[in-house]
Amino acid sequence: MNQEPVDQRVASAWHEAGHAVMALYLGGWIDAGGVEIDERQNCSCTFVAGLDALASERVTVLSCLAGWRSEHLWHEGEILDAHLGDDARALSAMRETRPEATEGELMQRYADYVKQCDTILRKPEVWDAVEHIAEKLIECGRLSMADVVEAIGDDAALIRPRGPFGIVLPYRSEG
Repeated sequence: MNQEPVDQRVASAWHEAGHAVMALYLGGWIDAGGVEIDERQNCSCTFVAGLDALASERVTVLSCLAGWRSEHLWHEGEILDAHLGDDARALSAMRETRPEATEGELMQRYADYVKQCDTILRKPEVWDAVEHIAEKLIECGRLSMADVVEAIGDDAALIRPRGPFGIVLPYRSEG
């Protein structure tokens, strides 16, 4: 974690690394668009089709939150990278799942997702992966899925939740 002033490019690296690692954690992958901080400032990821509505909401919301939450956790509070687009996508996914929800219910669910996101990001193997990807993004500016896996190194398999006998767990909603 760092409290020194940083430039936008460095902040973007931490932001996009958070999106990339959360996508992998939730069973997704980095697609052909890759992860980029110079031109697009974007992490292009894909998730398996056919998730139930709650699982789809959770994957979308946690993936959106992971960018600014990673940036926030790294820089201990100051967030340089705009995250309004990420928040808009997260809130849209939540409204789509439960259109009847009141504004108060929506904000409570959002706060719960922020806590879940922070819990995941604070796992040592997950945070290590965010650090490795951010460092590589600062160096290279753009990463493919293969570059992301290489940057994480031997720990790449550790960020996916596992069950008995080391079997990678399929993603399911937590209802």
